[in-house]
Amino acid sequence: MAVRLLIFIIYTIIYFFLALLSTGGGHGNFIFFLAPLVTWIFPFAAICLSSKLNNKTIRIVFVLLLLIHYFAVGMNIYVYLQSEYWQKDQRIWENYFFWQILLMAIYFVGQVYIWSFLFRKNNLVKTQENTFLNLSE
Repeated sequence: MAVRLLIFIIYTIIYFFLALLSTGGGHGNFIFFLAPLVTWIFPFAAICLSSKLNNKTIRIVFVLLLLIHYFAVGMNIYVYLQSEYWQKDQRIWENYFFWQILLMAIYFVGQVYIWSFLFRKNNLVKTQENTFLNLSE
């Protein structure tokens, strides 16, 4: 588990600095890329629980923590897109589109890594009888 936490911390630091760089040092749409970091505690807690995914309750909590994170990120992004900041920040998306897409891809890769704990632990790819979360024990 220590290796997973170390990878997560390094990933967080890289993500944070790339978010800063992709927005011109924190100006502009940094709010858009800061949204995942606001609720970073939820994926962090899920990673801490990932070594105990043999337990049905832990699997459910793992999924719920990630879903709460995604909901909060979605709400932050929705509020940002409705704000006056988005109107000003559209220029950054036009001028630095590659960096914006790169940062989103890095976030996505991190999420795939976290979800892989659940899928690898429960061999969900191979099972046919069990449900998606493999809730039967």
